[in-house]
Amino acid sequence: MKKKMILPLILITIICSCSPNPKIYYFECNKQNPEVIHNFFDQAIQMQDYHITKFSEVDNYIIAEKLFLQTNKKKGVERQLIELHFNFVFNNDKNKSEIKLYYIVEMNGKRKVKKLPAEQLKKYEKDVKVLQEKLLFYCNPEFKGR
Repeated sequence: MKKKMILPLILITIICSCSPNPKIYYFECNKQNPEVIHNFFDQAIQMQDYHITKFSEVDNYIIAEKLFLQTNKKKGVERQLIELHFNFVFNNDKNKSEIKLYYIVEMNGKRKVKKLPAEQLKKYEKDVKVLQEKLLFYCNPEFKGR
């Protein structure tokens, strides 16, 4: 019985360790009112040419993506995207908010997360750095809106 359980555990461990992990960037937004971020930060994302695909005020979560390559192949249309996941943490001094950078390859609607090549990482990491700088402004508790 124990031998039957060991093999699936080993396989799960191997699969999880081999899957590409996103690059994570941290920022602090603990003292800001969530409504300010919900009302104003989407404009900063769109100014970087990202399209917001999910916006959850309940979970304080935003997903935005940028298409950078679309090619026709024999099997169908392949799309390569950069996807940013913003997870905001408010009123919690222990945890920081984070931005996760993903590289997505989509073929006929099926998505796969892949490791971002170093060349692409340099290019799209600049977008994340710009958004982190903008978050210094939006997450400042003195900013209450326009």
